[in-house]
Amino acid sequence: MSFDLSPATTVALTSAEPRSASAARSNRPRKSWKRACLECGDSFQAFQRHGQFCSSTHRKDWNNRRMVRGSELYDLFMICRHERGLAKAKGYWNLMCRMAAEWRFEDERDRAGRKSWVADDTALADRCLPYAATVIDRGFLHLRKK
Repeated sequence: MSFDLSPATTVALTSAEPRSASAARSNRPRKSWKRACLECGDSFQAFQRHGQFCSSTHRKDWNNRRMVRGSELYDLFMICRHERGLAKAKGYWNLMCRMAAEWRFEDERDRAGRKSWVADDTALADRCLPYAATVIDRGFLHLRKK
């Protein structure tokens, strides 16, 4: 079997148009957003609209810290909410406030003062409001004791 490798054939093979739409899209410049990493504070180019971290390591560090802190607060918050007498007698609300102050001190010391929480509008839009809509749909807001 022989192949025709003349210059005309070679040019025709290498300069062919992309065969698929995805190949054509890959030639377009990617859209990016200039952001500051929530973990380190360094500037970076995010290639997704919701990108908040310059690396997956920083994203994992941020989320792991929030997970640990949240798990420490969860039980105390539930006791404060549902066993108020016990929580008041043991000073759990004050304990939660001291924990938050300690975490803020850690942020000041280890993260150059950068906050370890998202802005209030982001927190409400991304996390709390979808949950609140579920609570409202289930009618839990009308279960208050009178």
